[in-house]
Amino acid sequence: MSKTRKSILIACVIMLVIVLPAWLCIYKISQGDKFIISDPDSLLYYRIVDQAYHKGSEKYLDHDNYGNFPFLFKIGYPRFYYWLLYFSKILCTKIFPYNADFLMGLLPVITTTLTALLIIISFCFLGYPPVFLLFAAFLLLPNSSAFSVGSFAKLDYDHILSLYVWVWVLCSMFYQDSEKKIWLYLGGIASALLFGSWIGSLLLFFVVTVVCVLLWCFNSNLCKKYLPYCSITFGIAAVVNTLVVLISPGRYGTALLDFGIIHISAIFLAALGIFILTKFNPSNKSKIIFFSIGAVIILLFAIIDPADTKDLVERVSGTDPIFLEINELQPLIEIKKLFVNKISVEKAVLNYNLFIFLFPLFIFISAKKLLKKESASILQLWLIIVAFASFYQNRYIRIFGIGNCLFAAFILYFLWKSLSGYIEKAKLSKARVFVIFILLLLTIRASALWGLSSFSNSIRNSELAAFDWIKKNTPPTSGYYDNKKPEYGILAYWDFGHLINFYTHRPVIANNMQNGVKNMADIFSSKDEETAYRLCRELRVKYIFMEPDRMLFPSTIDYWPAYKNQKRAPGYRALPYNVERSKDYDKWFFTWLNKWFGLRSIGNFEASSNFRIVYANAESNSPSFSTMFFEIVPGAKLVLQAKPETTANVSLTIRIGRKLLKYQKEKKVEENGLVSFLLPYSCSFNNGVVASIEFYDVSFVSHETNQKVVGKVSVKEADVIAGNTVATSSIFIFR
Repeated sequence: MSKTRKSILIACVIMLVIVLPAWLCIYKISQGDKFIISDPDSLLYYRIVDQAYHKGSEKYLDHDNYGNFPFLFKIGYPRFYYWLLYFSKILCTKIFPYNADFLMGLLPVITTTLTALLIIISFCFLGYPPVFLLFAAFLLLPNSSAFSVGSFAKLDYDHILSLYVWVWVLCSMFYQDSEKKIWLYLGGIASALLFGSWIGSLLLFFVVTVVCVLLWCFNSNLCKKYLPYCSITFGIAAVVNTLVVLISPGRYGTALLDFGIIHISAIFLAALGIFILTKFNPSNKSKIIFFSIGAVIILLFAIIDPADTKDLVERVSGTDPIFLEINELQPLIEIKKLFVNKISVEKAVLNYNLFIFLFPLFIFISAKKLLKKESASILQLWLIIVAFASFYQNRYIRIFGIGNCLFAAFILYFLWKSLSGYIEKAKLSKARVFVIFILLLLTIRASALWGLSSFSNSIRNSELAAFDWIKKNTPPTSGYYDNKKPEYGILAYWDFGHLINFYTHRPVIANNMQNGVKNMADIFSSKDEETAYRLCRELRVKYIFMEPDRMLFPSTIDYWPAYKNQKRAPGYRALPYNVERSKDYDKWFFTWLNKWFGLRSIGNFEASSNFRIVYANAESNSPSFSTMFFEIVPGAKLVLQAKPETTANVSLTIRIGRKLLKYQKEKKVEENGLVSFLLPYSCSFNNGVVASIEFYDVSFVSHETNQKVVGKVSVKEADVIAGNTVATSSIFIFR
């Protein structure tokens, strides 16, 4: 290695080791000695690992009884990433027992920094030009896509998957240039770790297989080395994961959506298929035979597990209504709107730098000729694949994570080579060239600074206060620190599931993985209180969490009745795209609680009988409540006696913070002279947030004379909780 190359490599490494971790950690969010995180998937992993650690065994990772209550949900995912987190938790607890979770937050930063170092060091040893190394190192400082993968506390598995993918790609580049078997083995280990860490890796391996087939069909020069590399590394991945399954067969299933036999069979067949391709020339006859065999194999998988195949197609295609509203499943760049939609332009620049607009140039530049390296073709191929995949769904940009902008390094180097002759002719001094160079790089990084400033903590102070209150003021459940079944669950919109699990240590009906969405939708789309209460009792829902000031568009809820056609079971089954959309969502149980707090009559709902507010708060300057927490109670039965043909009315003033609300019910007295009310609120209630006055106001109005009789009644908390009938002696009538 020359002195120039060595000096540049050292400069690049120092830049990445010092600047990159600091840049990624700027996004960390903390408050005092508390550990605060808002990313839903990261919250899931923190919570699952925390439970496993407190139970003293990683075996708990097989099932989850907190995210899909009341079902015991089998986690049918590969285990490698869970094991990595579990043993990281043990290590972090020994090093920093005061706040091990905070220390674990550095894991994505370390992984992402390591990925960047591997890329730049590999480029150096592959013999790439020094100027290209400088461009690449500067572009490896993160933009928005890197923050979404490797920022502080981003404990979702994207950071480690990106590392495995880059190791696999870099090993293929080394093998392309040298053909040393060591790169086959290292690539095989990387693919085995990737395959055993992410159930979605099957789709990635499928894409690799399709690319290999296309390269073979067009008789590409890459076929000679790239296809054998893919075949052998796939085979190693299959063998390693087969051994893991054989060691603990009870943990793995046979369904397509559970990691196990089907997945391993698929990658074995892919390895075999690519190997066979290397033995045949791409004649028309061999193409027909190969494609026919491939179609039959895919059909067999669909026949073996038709339900999961249909569900998988709905998930991947993005036609399921719930997936249409998930941000990471949206297109990163909408080509049709790129130059007319400001938001689309911003997303493109934040994630791909300013050079995204020169991406077509990158496609048609021959990386092999520009850099004079066979391996450059592989890198160019994968950057193009991942870019186009992210145009379809932005989650795929995470596959390359911090290195997704390396196509810009190609373009910069191409421009540098093109302009270098003009610079020499212009006889510019080295100082001027250096200044121009620095200004150019700073311009490129401006979008990254812009991206950093656009990141904000999505968890609000009102949410943190609510979760803290819930944890301190609701009965702890079994199942978090032991293997017993939880006693009750909390109902909330599915997007709050992981937040509630992590911050309150309470089970939820539905979570961010869409587990339990059917149960949530069945309750929330109920058209009367009796149905909602019956379902809550059936599913052992004790509390309901809501955010009234959070805007939910009709398209995010109007499909909920379609779930009624599904069987009640753990997990989630996708809906077809053409489900019937309801128009009466403004008269559902969800709207009644979320908008009217169960205190007003809408549709078939009267003022609440079984649902009462026990906590609420508001962000500053909020006209309504930011969070509300309801308790489900049997209610006290108040029986009153009065003249028939009169109207009875009961009301109670409730104070929530600084707001005064009135609970009020009205009924006609029956012919037998009796009228009954089921009341969820007790008198003289005060938990520091919600308080009620000492008596209910009672009144009777005659329809004939319009005379009014008033009185008061006291309802005790014990009667509300037990569902007792209020004693007549507690009623005071004033004529």
